[in-house]
Amino acid sequence: GRVSHDHALLEKHECWRQFTETTKGLFAPRYVVYSAYRAKGWAPHSGVKYGCDFLLYDHLELMRNRARHAHAPFAVLILVGSAESTSECERNEN
Repeated sequence: GRVSHDHALLEKHECWRQFTETTKGLFAPRYVVYSAYRAKGWAPHSGVKYGCDFLLYDHLELMRNRARHAHAPFAVLILVGSAESTSECERNEN
């Protein structure tokens, strides 16, 4: 697809800059998580209505049951922090 701003096509690096500036630094982590789950066959949808970043739907299940309502088996909340805070969380979990 093509992305434009003020009727001008944007290059990939300009798109990335625009996205990261307008999302207060949250675009990159969300993009990484979204891409990782898509690569594993999940269909991430916005979870803002439920207080999370993404709801994960089974992509194949969605395709098979287009007419029926599906429930997401997982919700994803992305926690962005420094390496120090991540290490502290890991120590607290053990």
